[in-house]
Amino acid sequence: VRTSQIYVRDTTPVSPYALMLFGGALSAERLRSARARRANGQCTARAAEGISSDTTLTVDGWIKFRVPRRVEQLMIDLRSQLDRLLQQKMLNPSIQLTEAGSGLLVAITALLASPPPGA
Repeated sequence: VRTSQIYVRDTTPVSPYALMLFGGALSAERLRSARARRANGQCTARAAEGISSDTTLTVDGWIKFRVPRRVEQLMIDLRSQLDRLLQQKMLNPSIQLTEAGSGLLVAITALLASPPPGA
């Protein structure tokens, strides 16, 4: 039977951490969201100052995750370091990982093995 519909049986669950680390481009939307709320008159005094406790991380421009502000910068930094390490390895496959690179992979492995918040 052929169909153009997508069914749940056609999907695979993926950890939010895996999507943030290995998905498309990762971006943060905290400032834009605060400005949008301010423009609509829906912000608190704290949000108006740009001090929000949560922010939105977006993968590939459409997959959105609401995360605490402190997690936002950690994930962006981790992703940046991982991208840099992978690019170095692709350019020169024979290079050995430095201690920092090995530490990064240990941290990523631990993160991916841990249950996501709220799970």
